[in-house]
Amino acid sequence: MNTPNTKPGKPCEESDSIALARLTDQIVECIHCGLCLESCPTYVELGREEDSPRGRIYFMRAVAEGKVEIDESVRRHLDVCLGCRACETACPSGVQYGRLVDIGRRIVEDRVGRSPGEAARRWSLRKGLQSKVLFGGALALGRIAKAFVPAELARGIPASRRAGTWPSPRRSGSRHH
Repeated sequence: MNTPNTKPGKPCEESDSIALARLTDQIVECIHCGLCLESCPTYVELGREEDSPRGRIYFMRAVAEGKVEIDESVRRHLDVCLGCRACETACPSGVQYGRLVDIGRRIVEDRVGRSPGEAARRWSLRKGLQSKVLFGGALALGRIAKAFVPAELARGIPASRRAGTWPSPRRSGSRHH
């Protein structure tokens, strides 16, 4: 099996080879019909094939076959994916794109890495969006700053309102129809 070109001095590890093999097995399910394109918000917004599920699959296949060096460009195209998986519902072949992009992202992240500042920013966004307290605090600060920012930015900050009741979590094993 060919291994992708990597950053100089970083050999391909056994776990990468296994992940790449698994990736290749899943990639061949895609028939490149393009039905996923219009369901993908990043493709609809950006209009670039390389920022569509099909384009990212091409990238991942080229990486798995050793035709493309894993670099910042590949990471950027994988990063743009929102992970909404709308493409999966549109796919007639049943490609599990979410699994593909998760494997691809892990391989690229291991190889390319991020600057400490970018890693910290991504960590804080991930934690902040998952925390009711942190997200609420950031939103409250935004509302305070609303009076001091340009009108175009201020329009994007929602007014304060009562949220209502928090939905109860679903219990595993129960079915909701």
